[in-house]
Amino acid sequence: MQVTIGRMKGKIQVGDKVYRISSKSLSDTARNSYENCENKKIALNCNVTIKKNLPIKMEVFTTNEMHPTGLYHNIRIQETSNILPIEALKTPISVERVVKQISKTNNTPYYFENITVFLDDGLYLPSISTLNELRRNVLGKLQEQIIQKGKRKLPPFECVNNETITYIPKLEHPNISLSLRHLFVDYDYTKLKKDKIHRIYLALKLFLNKEYIPIIDYLAENYKIYIYMPSIIKSNYKNIILNSLDDITTRFDVKGFVLSNLADFAFLEKYAGKYDFVGNYSLNVFNNHTMEEYKKLGLNRITLSRELNLEGLQEILSCSNMDVELIVYGNLPIMATNYCFLGKTNHCYPDCGVNCSKKNHIYYLKDRLGYCFRIIPDSIQTVSLICNSKTLSLSTKELPVTSVRLDMIDETIEEMNQVIDSAYRREKLEGSQYTNGNLRRDV
Repeated sequence: MQVTIGRMKGKIQVGDKVYRISSKSLSDTARNSYENCENKKIALNCNVTIKKNLPIKMEVFTTNEMHPTGLYHNIRIQETSNILPIEALKTPISVERVVKQISKTNNTPYYFENITVFLDDGLYLPSISTLNELRRNVLGKLQEQIIQKGKRKLPPFECVNNETITYIPKLEHPNISLSLRHLFVDYDYTKLKKDKIHRIYLALKLFLNKEYIPIIDYLAENYKIYIYMPSIIKSNYKNIILNSLDDITTRFDVKGFVLSNLADFAFLEKYAGKYDFVGNYSLNVFNNHTMEEYKKLGLNRITLSRELNLEGLQEILSCSNMDVELIVYGNLPIMATNYCFLGKTNHCYPDCGVNCSKKNHIYYLKDRLGYCFRIIPDSIQTVSLICNSKTLSLSTKELPVTSVRLDMIDETIEEMNQVIDSAYRREKLEGSQYTNGNLRRDV
């Protein structure tokens, strides 16, 4: 095929490949697949009553013959207008005119199979749009009723192998797990509120930096520390881990691991039974059945999915037979990408500038609305995390949760203590920079 190309800029040479990025015929074919095509609509019956000195009334209903079963079985919705018909001076409204107006269901998923009009003689409607408004209102009510009928509820959890679930009542103050993604040599970690912190999760890469050994020594002596495994482990990092884990567990008094994916169970098989295994939120525990399966694999504690709303959390917490944890604070990751935004590459190069290692440098992606999404680069794996533009902060006063987790990036000691105090009181931090996440949303 021969094409003519206009003026082009750039380093273009004879023999370069030319890629076609659009095709009118292909676009037209795709458009015709969803435009002007037949769409299935739901059949309804309709009664319209227009009587002298009475408000106009519209009733929509189905019969058993139309919908013997299903969401639309035995439906009946009624709506009354505040408009009264008046006596016609010239041309009264006709049944045909009413039917024509009511039949305009257009973009709705419905059509009227039968329309019955009860009309007194000699009447006129001050505004024909009254019928349009009645139709919109009654179909809106119908759709809302169908949505409510169609909502599904999780089936009640049944104990596996007839085990008895022991409900653990909510404690006045929850156990607090502090997750540290970074350490800072100029921080005084002795000022952390020791009496309120039960355990500390440290990112695996922190153990590989000799600069942090004194800090980790202090934390291991005063807290239960856990190795937080990354959610993605590339081949080069796998070798580093295999060669370092034994040394780390020997050098420091490590109590356990936070497992971030299914592969970690095989990866850490030799440590099973000797150390606590904590399931990360990335294992996506959404119900008690999943929790039970992870328990069989050796988890001692599980962090619940960040996608659960208040109703789901209350249900899973009310009949849990396993120690569970809920993230209640953090500027949490929303995406992991195999790309370094700072070096503009998916590999690490000696001459890239190593911007990811510069201290006191914070990087963001800004969207078109002006929201800033924090970037956390990783020089070992070239896996960049993109974090939410807002910080999660939840109250647990309505939740019978006994353990909560606080995720820190680079908060100061004073800021960490403020968050710890708030979580200890089961309260949340207030402000436009905080979000409830999915707590109040339908899942």
